[in-house]
Amino acid sequence: YGSPGTNARVAGALRVLTPVVTLLAVTGVCLGLALPVPRIPAPYNAFLLVICAAGIVATVRWGRDRLNNYLVGAHGEETVGRTLALLPQAFRVYHGVPTGLASDLDHAVCGPSGLWVIETTSRRGLVSVRGQEILVDGEPMPFSPVGKVRRAAEELREAEKNGIEIEVLDLDHD
Repeated sequence: YGSPGTNARVAGALRVLTPVVTLLAVTGVCLGLALPVPRIPAPYNAFLLVICAAGIVATVRWGRDRLNNYLVGAHGEETVGRTLALLPQAFRVYHGVPTGLASDLDHAVCGPSGLWVIETTSRRGLVSVRGQEILVDGEPMPFSPVGKVRRAAEELREAEKNGIEIEVLDLDHD
């Protein structure tokens, strides 16, 4: 149920396009002040136009990089979704499950063995685990996907229905 990666694509596009559209609107206002009948002194027109052009270039570069990050994340969710599609029919797979938190659950799998929440994070580098911490190339990740899953599990516990028992499995296997 749902489509893996859709929420990441939509959220990414909105988060990138909002500042770009805002900057374009501000640029339009600035151009309206400068052209064709200047409402500000001529020496300031060129300065204003250079500032607007620099702002557009910087915002487009920033937006391109940020959108690429969202698309890489969406691709990771799609890859996991294709793998989950191979599960036996006894399992139900849900993608992009809204939680009421700042973001959604990438994947939730309900089956005979219980309910599993899967958080997809796409990173390049050597991934390892130290206790409860996920490391990429020996460095802690800037945010904790484990923490996100735990918060979601707590929310699921509060919404527990029909006798489904929800257990959070820790990374620490000791």
